[in-house]
Amino acid sequence: NLHYLRGLNLSAQGDRALARQSWERAEIVDPTHVPARVALGVWHARRNDPRAQEFFSEVLDGLSPGHATAQVEQAYFWIQAGQNTDKANAGLNRVLAMSEDDLSAFERSRAYYVRSSLALRTDNNSAAIEDIEKALEFNPNNELAAASQIEIHIEEDNLATADKKLVAAEQRFIRRFEFRRLRALLHMRSGEPQAAVAALGAVAPGDIDGKLLLGDIHVQLKQWKRAQTAYAEADLAGSDQARAQLNLVRAIL
Repeated sequence: NLHYLRGLNLSAQGDRALARQSWERAEIVDPTHVPARVALGVWHARRNDPRAQEFFSEVLDGLSPGHATAQVEQAYFWIQAGQNTDKANAGLNRVLAMSEDDLSAFERSRAYYVRSSLALRTDNNSAAIEDIEKALEFNPNNELAAASQIEIHIEEDNLATADKKLVAAEQRFIRRFEFRRLRALLHMRSGEPQAAVAALGAVAPGDIDGKLLLGDIHVQLKQWKRAQTAYAEADLAGSDQARAQLNLVRAIL
């Protein structure tokens, strides 16, 4: 379906709104077009929109019950929402049990990464690291897995290991803001807040994690007004954590 392929191309270029329109056209042309429905489910899931579940259910409950990508993305949607985590884990295990003929290396890498995110939600870092390593084994270009691995090492104060892996990631994924955020976080944990500000650079208005980190950096620098601004912007974007930090800074001011 040309509309579906055009949507993939637009999404790769960063124009996700037009990509959605193309996938919707593909669905109109062929209501049984599974890849278009899965793509629309992912589109809504990335926005925490409950309509994502409708698309995943249409595929898994009727059009293609064993569809690997639909199972993985439904699981990720549930995990991010903190819902149906047992079902999510069961679905991921089913996918990972598929043969090489039925599951591509790219799909297997994505499934391992999603399962690692579930392990992280239960603070099982060792299981998460194991799944992340598998994800990178099947797809070394899995940027989300690489970023997650580095962040775990930073959180566990394995700073030398984190730095080594981050240098490699910065060379491989030079356009990703996520690795700038991790470089800033590493500077923070190393007691270098000024370097953290420089590494972070400009933060997009809706980037909650970036704004939270920027606020934390300014707190470390005792720049309370700047911290207040960063937390307030994250609060407007819907972060409960930012609201708590904002109240603390306001109390100091």
